[in-house]
Amino acid sequence: MNKILLKLFLKLNSFVEVKKVRVKRSFHLVPFQITLKRRSYLIIKWLLQVIKTDTRNISISDKLAFEIEQTLKSENSKLLSLQTLNTTLALANRSNIHYRW
Repeated sequence: MNKILLKLFLKLNSFVEVKKVRVKRSFHLVPFQITLKRRSYLIIKWLLQVIKTDTRNISISDKLAFEIEQTLKSENSKLLSLQTLNTTLALANRSNIHYRW
């Protein structure tokens, strides 16, 4: 079980997170570096979010097992799409890094 979670963590590991920062009445998306604890939290949050949005009539444990299996096989996984969305947002908004403080 620990090996599976470690592989899942390594597969979905992300070093940046995009946050909204307000500057002079407008919001900018700014990428921030995140800690190991925050990375773990985000992976679990994404996993629970994917399980909650799954509308199939199967048990939660089956949904969890299916999503972990799809992610580790690198097949059509919703978790991988959330991780790539986070990465692309960070890359697209890297010009806003000067708004970090």
